[in-house]
Amino acid sequence: MATVAISFLFTTYYIVIITWAFYYMFHTFAAKLPWTDCSHEWNSKLCKNGSSSPSGPGSSVYDVISDAGNLTSNQTYSIFDFNLNATSVSTMTPAYLKTETALRHLNESRSPTEDFFIENVLQKSSGIEDQGSMRWELLLILLMCWVIVYFCIWKGPKSTGKVVYFTATFPYLVLVILLVRGITLPGSGDGIDFFLKPRWSLLLDAKVWVNAAAQNFNSLGVAFGGLITMSSYSKFNNNIVRDVLILAVVDALTCLLAGFAIFSILGNLALTQGKAVADVVDEAAFVLSVPGPGLVFVIYPQAFNTMPVSQLFAFLFFFMLVCLGIDSQFASVEVIVTTIQDHFGHAVRRWLKRKEILVLIVCFVSFLAGLPNITQVAF
Repeated sequence: MATVAISFLFTTYYIVIITWAFYYMFHTFAAKLPWTDCSHEWNSKLCKNGSSSPSGPGSSVYDVISDAGNLTSNQTYSIFDFNLNATSVSTMTPAYLKTETALRHLNESRSPTEDFFIENVLQKSSGIEDQGSMRWELLLILLMCWVIVYFCIWKGPKSTGKVVYFTATFPYLVLVILLVRGITLPGSGDGIDFFLKPRWSLLLDAKVWVNAAAQNFNSLGVAFGGLITMSSYSKFNNNIVRDVLILAVVDALTCLLAGFAIFSILGNLALTQGKAVADVVDEAAFVLSVPGPGLVFVIYPQAFNTMPVSQLFAFLFFFMLVCLGIDSQFASVEVIVTTIQDHFGHAVRRWLKRKEILVLIVCFVSFLAGLPNITQVAF
């Protein structure tokens, strides 16, 4: 029951990420990608062309904090002393610079990609106490996403199986295209080296093991109920051990393929910005406090800006995210539907008559529960 409850909560917010991917994908149909510069009316005053990180080119914000820690406690320094792209001069003590609040204070400039995500996509409010208004563009896309999910699973495994033939195979084609393009870019070797070269000292950090476990649990879908639900439709004499081994091997190889494709392009991005690959990856975590959205919606789109036919590569990338997201989403919704159908089958058949109606109700309730996630409230 806990797994089903978690799956329901998961469906209400995970589909918002698919909504963002659709939003980005729609914006690739333009003469110029909208996150390439700060010339748009929605850009904030913090947006700076050529700004790639809060600490400016060639410098990591973590280096700034580290340097500040070496100063005496009674010293104060201007932001400009740390080579920051600041819009105004302010002074802060080294003790303040060590705080989490200082990290946000140091963010006196934004790259066009970060500004696009914050000011255009989210239209972020001043704080969590300010709910803001509904983002109507995202609302319509969210509704469209739920319609797609509904028609993916409304007939059960019959409709789901047909959809998966495309959504599960097309991302491999995109990954290969991105990999081929990535390894032809200057600096790609540095990115791949960063991806492959072990940093043994990090094995002593508990967070590394937590992140590794989270990666495996999420990529394999362990304990989310989706695997159990889908396998429940298999034939009774199905060889489940063979399926488990195939799934584990394919998942591991897919993660490696995605890693090569992503870090080859990040290596080029680091080269063009004149910084280390590690700083580019850390920047993703700093921008949005969590590595996933920061990498996918801020750092990676920035890499497309310097590519020829950037709109095509950006479209393929975000369409790939949509395919991957839809797969995870309808698998989680199927957990809820199958559970209700199995445990309350008599009542379902009596009052709803058809599974399509049950799926419609589950999708509609999840849609309503997810509406707060597309308001302007800050996260």
